[in-house]
Amino acid sequence: MKRILSSLLLPLAGLSLALSACTAAPSRSGEAQDTPLQPWRLLQAAPDAQGRFVQLARPVAVAGWQDQIFIADAGRGRLYRYDRGADRLVSLYSMSLSPDVRLLANAAGELYVTDPDQRQVLRLDTQGQVVERFRDFNLNRPLALIDDPRGGRLLVLDGPDQQILAFNRLGRVEAIIHPRDETGQPPGGLIDLVADTEHFYLLDGARREVLVVDRQGRFVSRFGASRLRQPVALGRDAQGRIIVADAFDNRLWCFPAHRSTAPRARSVKLNALRIRDLAVQGQWLYVADEGLGAVHLLRIVPAAEVGP
Repeated sequence: MKRILSSLLLPLAGLSLALSACTAAPSRSGEAQDTPLQPWRLLQAAPDAQGRFVQLARPVAVAGWQDQIFIADAGRGRLYRYDRGADRLVSLYSMSLSPDVRLLANAAGELYVTDPDQRQVLRLDTQGQVVERFRDFNLNRPLALIDDPRGGRLLVLDGPDQQILAFNRLGRVEAIIHPRDETGQPPGGLIDLVADTEHFYLLDGARREVLVVDRQGRFVSRFGASRLRQPVALGRDAQGRIIVADAFDNRLWCFPAHRSTAPRARSVKLNALRIRDLAVQGQWLYVADEGLGAVHLLRIVPAAEVGP
């Protein structure tokens, strides 16, 4: 009888382990965590509005707003909106998607999409219709975009000229910022950016580090060179920590806020095949995994809950 029970329990134990690998166990109140990022769920497929099951093929970019996750799937040539509450994956728009495409969602439910090959940024309404195209003769290949934390502007990183273009809401360029390193020279490998009200944080893929400049583009500091090996994307959480995705070993690095006395940088290795992009939305981190055909959902642990 004991042998029979053992043979029945072993498969159940394996199932339990598989499920635990996909969700993070909740911590006890007041207990310090070993990591600032906790894996929660893996999104690979979901039903659409008609109940048909849709499988992600090659997600290369991701953005989020509240319960909505926006996904650029280069394999299917589609932009999707996933509703976490309703568990629905809705196709918004069809277009040729470069692996370098990036997304930005706003409070109105609109979606901004970089189109590097066509030298433009698209603005889509909640129904997936293109309502505006941001173009300028100074914009050669948009690689990243964010809302200006100071408000009212769209900041776009232009790859070839390694500059930041500030568009107003009418689609006109109001300012161009030229970042410089400590020698006063322009960097050569910028691929992503985030910002606070005083600084720009620019991911330099060539030097494998994060370059920090002020609002005029003047050098402030740099970090990450001893950690990063093939960085591809970065984000900034509500506490000012900088999160960088490293495609070399599919690791996420969380660096302390600028000029912070917080503990050292920490990392989490994902069960991923090839990370392409990430997005921070409130307490959540979304990671586009091009190789696995999935989006990883992680909880961002507040700094006060992370151990020394």
